[in-house]
Amino acid sequence: MAFAEKVPSARNGVLDLREVSFEKSIPLEGEWLMKFGKLIAPQSVDNVDFKPVEFPKRWKSARFEPELGCATYRLLVLLPKNRPPLRMAIPPVYCSYRLYINGNLTTVNGSVSESPAAYVPYWKYEETRVPIDADSLWLTYQIANWSHSKGGSNNAIVLGEANKI
Repeated sequence: MAFAEKVPSARNGVLDLREVSFEKSIPLEGEWLMKFGKLIAPQSVDNVDFKPVEFPKRWKSARFEPELGCATYRLLVLLPKNRPPLRMAIPPVYCSYRLYINGNLTTVNGSVSESPAAYVPYWKYEETRVPIDADSLWLTYQIANWSHSKGGSNNAIVLGEANKI
């Protein structure tokens, strides 16, 4: 997977890719919005006090203590009007996640929970298609870690042409 050389970075939870050609893949990095300690459904985010944080970043590096817990991340991705079919590559995280695109659950890895009792870790690379008619993507990314010495995500989700990811 080749990455674009000059890629916009997310700021305050928005990543503007309207001027990107997608000749090369784009890591969805920069300033995402995050709520630590809560798993918030996409339809319930309106009155939540999200904080801007660098993504990807392990929780300890982002000064969230301890490494155990859960978090909800949000990112609005603005897409160009004329674009090829897109796909996202979701790397493994510490240690389970759910990814929603525009309110629809697209990818699950393990069992995400606000408590250790219902949590099940799983470590697997995944891919998901991006809705073909979408001009923007609201990503809601829930991560839980109740068992590993590292929490959060060390690697960016990558967006690119469907036939290249």
